[in-house]
Amino acid sequence: MQITFDLPARPAAPRDARLALDDLRGRIDAASLDTLKLLVTELVTNSLRHCKTSRRDWRIHVNVEVRQGEAYVEVCDPGTGFEVDLGATSPFEVSGRGLFLVDRLARRWGVLGESTSCVWFELATAEGRERLNGGLALDRDGRRG
Repeated sequence: MQITFDLPARPAAPRDARLALDDLRGRIDAASLDTLKLLVTELVTNSLRHCKTSRRDWRIHVNVEVRQGEAYVEVCDPGTGFEVDLGATSPFEVSGRGLFLVDRLARRWGVLGESTSCVWFELATAEGRERLNGGLALDRDGRRG
């Protein structure tokens, strides 16, 4: 299953992305859907905060493909790219953890493009974790879940 949508660059974009992802309910397990929504929300928020473009009415493009045991996600904007920095954020900061969360929760992730900013990630669903662990559904840290 594939879901693709474009969001106007406005404050409601993170919420709108979460609502659009509700179409995946029943296609992947609830815990994976919650994680997917969290990571997409973080990346859409990063686009809103950091996209450097001279275009006035720009949009954020989101593509989600659910395949056997995983979800592949891309969040793209017309920005000119960025330097990845996963450095420590002060516990007193109220922002700055988006890519850190992607790094911790996604199976793999990366950045594409030179003329646009596009962050992608792969997230194992319960089905995928179970298949990889010989019939036991384990989380990223090897615990049953």
